[in-house]
Amino acid sequence: MARRIAVTLLLSLAALSFPRPAAAECPDTMPVRNALDTFWSGLPEDHLMGFAYLLSDPKVQTGQSGLFCRSAAEETSGGQCQPQAGSSADGVITVNGNWSWQLAAGCPDPGGVWGHPIVVAAISSQEEGSPTHRGRAVVVSVGYDQNYAGYNVDWAHAIDSEGMSVGSLAASDLPVPLASGLRSTDDGAALVDLAWKPFPTYDDCGQVVVSTCVDSPGRKREVLAGYVIYMNQSSCGSPPLSGLLSSGLWTPILTVPGTTSAATRVPDPGGDCLYFAIGLLLREGISRRSCRATRRGCR
Repeated sequence: MARRIAVTLLLSLAALSFPRPAAAECPDTMPVRNALDTFWSGLPEDHLMGFAYLLSDPKVQTGQSGLFCRSAAEETSGGQCQPQAGSSADGVITVNGNWSWQLAAGCPDPGGVWGHPIVVAAISSQEEGSPTHRGRAVVVSVGYDQNYAGYNVDWAHAIDSEGMSVGSLAASDLPVPLASGLRSTDDGAALVDLAWKPFPTYDDCGQVVVSTCVDSPGRKREVLAGYVIYMNQSSCGSPPLSGLLSSGLWTPILTVPGTTSAATRVPDPGGDCLYFAIGLLLREGISRRSCRATRRGCR
């Protein structure tokens, strides 16, 4: 009789890795910001990380330049933080970066013309250190706005047809994989079917107020390329307490383009449990892995 394999599902934190730096910097100021008194919520500041990059060339990215305001009292590469950033413990942040900062790499739009979309991603973890920890993230893409001489992430938010009311944006939970059809293989391993809900991304291509979306007007911009499946094998009574890849608890086992993975091959854990988690894979092959961002990448 085949040994029974216990499969337990747990969400981990999928975070941001840095692409290789590009050489040239922006000759002039190139802000990336919440410009219309908006903010992003649901992102605990203690574990916040993220960056922005040019969708067509990920080497053009903000790197270690300060991009997010954890509180209104801070200053970032974009200058003094917006009052909407609140305190450092309310889970509310704002985007307030500038590509002309010396630690950024390359320039997304040297000519300052409409379009040239960038991706801005922020991610954090709630209840880190407990079995119920979960990752939360915001991923938006916007084009350059000549009227504001910069990238306004607000245009990816909910907005009325006249641009008179622009809402703020709440972070979404990272997908939670559900398992079914667990079965053994002849060589002592196991197969399991995994499925999860798609992760939402936001862009400026649905609004008609400004012409920032020149690459995909009226259609959702494709930013998410797929998902990375992570696995952990632990005692059923001691689930992993961290979703950070830097914890050493999570191992990537498969990358898939959609929201299912049929007949996923996994080891027989014996008396242990298998824990699964989902990470995000953005376009241009940049994996949003669970890591602590450093100047050299992930550690």
